[in-house]
Amino acid sequence: MATASPQIPPHTVNGSPGDPTTSIDIQGWKITSTSLAISNAPEIDEMQENLHGLPIPEMPFGNNSIVLKHEASGWEYSFNTLGALSGVKLGELGDGDGGVKVGYAKEWMQSRLEPNSDTPMPETSPTKEYDWTYTTTYPGNETKSSSSHVSEMDG
Repeated sequence: MATASPQIPPHTVNGSPGDPTTSIDIQGWKITSTSLAISNAPEIDEMQENLHGLPIPEMPFGNNSIVLKHEASGWEYSFNTLGALSGVKLGELGDGDGGVKVGYAKEWMQSRLEPNSDTPMPETSPTKEYDWTYTTTYPGNETKSSSSHVSEMDG
């Protein structure tokens, strides 16, 4: 039995492939994506000042963002690089800090040893001052509010 494909709602796409900023207008919302080049040295220096000790990734895309905007009310919610990096916790991670646990790490390490090897498993330690995944608890930012409530918004 064949099922019908869901209909894509009417929408408008703004921008072309390769444009640094593209958006889609759909059911009263505008979703805008900005994807720019790797940050330059002055931008990286500014990020470093704002992040108070977090080692900056080697190639940060510091000007990238996504913005969701409800056109009728003006309400916006955004995600950006600096916000995401500022949500990275320095030091040892605890419950609720956004840490990533690799489920099969021990089994993977064991598989790298010879079957009858006397070599002990290498010691692993919890997180270092930072982790290479830059795990964040960043929820995004409300960048503009209005008197309307989200539940009252159409679309």
